[in-house]
Amino acid sequence: TSETTIPLDLSVLDLAPAPGNDLLCLDFGTALSKAAIGHISDDIEDIQVLNIGIPGDQEEENETKLESAIYIDNGGVIWFGHNATKKAQEERLEDESRAIVDNIKRFLSEGAIDDKVSNRMNPTDCVATNRDLILAYLAFFTWCAAECLAAMGVPRNIKRRFAVPCLKNLRRNDVVSRMKTLVGEAQILADTF
Repeated sequence: TSETTIPLDLSVLDLAPAPGNDLLCLDFGTALSKAAIGHISDDIEDIQVLNIGIPGDQEEENETKLESAIYIDNGGVIWFGHNATKKAQEERLEDESRAIVDNIKRFLSEGAIDDKVSNRMNPTDCVATNRDLILAYLAFFTWCAAECLAAMGVPRNIKRRFAVPCLKNLRRNDVVSRMKTLVGEAQILADTF
């Protein structure tokens, strides 16, 4: 096999700081993910839900939400959201052993983020961890949000807030730390791919 090197698009790191009164809110949900932009002025907070389902190619199901699903098909192609569910259903008609990851967030809450992805979910020879799947999905989610932001004239380096699973103590701190890193890496991957 030949390896291809793809340079990362790091241009987001060179952007002038985004307005401090704007905030991108990301809810990486168990079944569905949502995004909204908040704007604070004169002690009034205006929140606008983003139509991430449109760039996510699932506006027929829901304009404002993405299915929190990822599927690696038999050819090694990664599918996201509702398209992941459709592709998994197609391939499961031929091979019932195949599995879709439709609750990616659980890997964070269960502490299984560094575990290797099973052959049921990854039929390729490429070794992947649950962290890789989370990052791939977050890149898709981020890209959908960035497309909405661009249409509104909002810079993609806007400050972010993300929903944290209901965890306690050290596990919560670990998830928050990992999510901070994953959200930043997801923006670079969204810009690159």
